[in-house]
Amino acid sequence: MSVPRGYPRSPHGTLIRLHDNTFIAAYWLGFLMADGSFKNNRLVVCLNDQDKSHMRSCMDWLEITSTLRHVDNVVSFGIVDRINGPAIRERFDINNRKTYEPPRWMPYFDKDMLRAFLVGFIDGDGHIYKQHGRKTSALATVSHGSWMPFMTQLSQATNFGYVRLRSKTSYVSLCCSRHNDIVALKQWAASVELPVLQRKWSLVDESISCTWYERGAEMRTLILAGHRTDDIARMHGCGKSAVSNMRARMRRDAVQ
Repeated sequence: MSVPRGYPRSPHGTLIRLHDNTFIAAYWLGFLMADGSFKNNRLVVCLNDQDKSHMRSCMDWLEITSTLRHVDNVVSFGIVDRINGPAIRERFDINNRKTYEPPRWMPYFDKDMLRAFLVGFIDGDGHIYKQHGRKTSALATVSHGSWMPFMTQLSQATNFGYVRLRSKTSYVSLCCSRHNDIVALKQWAASVELPVLQRKWSLVDESISCTWYERGAEMRTLILAGHRTDDIARMHGCGKSAVSNMRARMRRDAVQ
């Protein structure tokens, strides 16, 4: 999101808390890495005004006392920290042009710290949505293609999702279509009290968390009972193709 002109240049506050080795510090670092602009000794953050309360939470955690700026449908704040700003950028390898020149190394070695960082990154640059024709969820982040090595390493280190280049674009996404994995990440974030963006994570229905084995067994039972494909798909929150594939598998098994 573009930075409105005239953002506060000398606010009260500091970036020193980003040095903390805590889950909440890792979360906010991920969020700011995705949605913030680091330039020399200053940080500027802009969000759509629907996320104003989340912006205030970030400001409160950083102990920033400047006024939240509101221009049209964009809210923003800025902070200048001549001591901790450069130190944060050096420790986490945050380039002035981070959109096109991502960090060369992971911000943490600990897997759970990286999970907290990932949750913050998703809240900053991610999209959580319902899978087509289903009640289950999926998510994807969007970054410039230069982030491919960083996002691949983050996915592998957290054992979450996969990374792919977006078709016909210069962008890369960390994606996850395994609903159970997304539920597990949401529940873990709640267990360590991360201040997640509820607008996004409320789309993840924790009551839908059965295994594919259990879903397959239930689907077989419904097919044998004579239920229609449309009805089974609606009951399972899946596409009709999934039911058709199960019917074909059952026919092959019967022949063998």
